[in-house]
Amino acid sequence: MFVSGKDYTPRPGELRFDMFDAEIVHDIDLKDGKFGRPAGRPDADGVARAISALALSAADDDERVARGGALFEDLHKLYGRQ
Repeated sequence: MFVSGKDYTPRPGELRFDMFDAEIVHDIDLKDGKFGRPAGRPDADGVARAISALALSAADDDERVARGGALFEDLHKLYGRQ
């Protein structure tokens, strides 16, 4: 979902991606090592590739948002199991 950046308080169990205090998408976007993960970490690289494929194959922004939302919901389930 889209929320207002720094003013948003996440709900319990919510995993943040592309926003203030996020991790995986922050690494993909900025590559600044803020979260101490080594460059080219497989999870961030894999998510970056999946997003690129989705962006190239979706017909429009509505489809990108819908498919991207489904992708991140699935990733949330995966990372929640670790």
